[in-house]
Amino acid sequence: MEQSFPYARSEKRDLALSPDIPNTIDFQLNPADVLLVNDDPGENFMSKYRDATKTLPITVFEWFTVSDGSAIPVSRMDEFRTPTIVWFTGDAQTNVLNATERDSLAAFLDAGGNLLLTGQNIAEDLATTDPNYLQTYLQVEYDGLGSGPPLIRTVDENPVFGSVSDFPASQSSRDVLIIPAAHLAPQPAFKLVNGKIVGVTTDDVTNGSKVVFLGFGLEAITIDVFRSDVISAALNWFNVITGVNDDAGGELPQQFALEQNYPNPFNPSTTIRYELQAAGRVELAVFNLLGQRIRTLVSGRQAAGEYAVEWNGIDERGNPVGSGVYFYQMKAEKFSEIRKMVLIR
Repeated sequence: MEQSFPYARSEKRDLALSPDIPNTIDFQLNPADVLLVNDDPGENFMSKYRDATKTLPITVFEWFTVSDGSAIPVSRMDEFRTPTIVWFTGDAQTNVLNATERDSLAAFLDAGGNLLLTGQNIAEDLATTDPNYLQTYLQVEYDGLGSGPPLIRTVDENPVFGSVSDFPASQSSRDVLIIPAAHLAPQPAFKLVNGKIVGVTTDDVTNGSKVVFLGFGLEAITIDVFRSDVISAALNWFNVITGVNDDAGGELPQQFALEQNYPNPFNPSTTIRYELQAAGRVELAVFNLLGQRIRTLVSGRQAAGEYAVEWNGIDERGNPVGSGVYFYQMKAEKFSEIRKMVLIR
């Protein structure tokens, strides 16, 4: 069944129908949790965002500005389960947020909405077309295009993304952002290797809005699971979802921590530390950028406590994996997966 604002698309499969009697199919429709806005003029990347949100316990209503129009019905956002918009601009280069779209987002934020806004040319274009809007509603200034390796680093001190791993994003056009001294709310969230800011979080107490603004497109992340991690962390901050499965049953542990390996980059070995608040089965493994498992470091049941595991850059067959970018992933009972980036010199 096709979606009807603000209800998410619903479908039923493998139905047994009788050819002899009338068949009635009932659909239970509920308002979506999130409005997902595809503002990419070529509509090339919806599948990446659709796949990322499908891994999360949420429903979305998809809006395409090319076919549905630039006048986003933000006045009806109270019909959603949460007043939350995930908005991406894809390959748009000029008039990235047109006047109608800017007005819609301004009204939405003034009403205390939650916004995840991501795109490679948003700040660059607004700096020319509407710099006041950039400073007033996104509370940043534009400082040119970022250069250097494709690695995006998370800012450990950021309360939203501090626990999210660094990740590669293969996009040459990345807007560098400056937080003006007059603005106290924005906090750096993501940086380039050279330390330039390319993402901020803003908790605006004046209107109650929360904004995640990224100077790059999440579609550029080369490993899909990291895109899900970023969106999940943002939606958790927006109180759309939580990081723990509520259906796990019983009293849940208070802390499940996976630390960044040290040293990083490393050669010849590095140490990975983690903490368990409750006993359970644990798996810790290393993967390459294609998602292929390179080495299983831990697999089995462990008691609550603090642990440290050393990895010497050797794969399952005893061969060196070579220099490059890898990531390690940890799974434990009653908790979501956690991933971190690791580099070998």
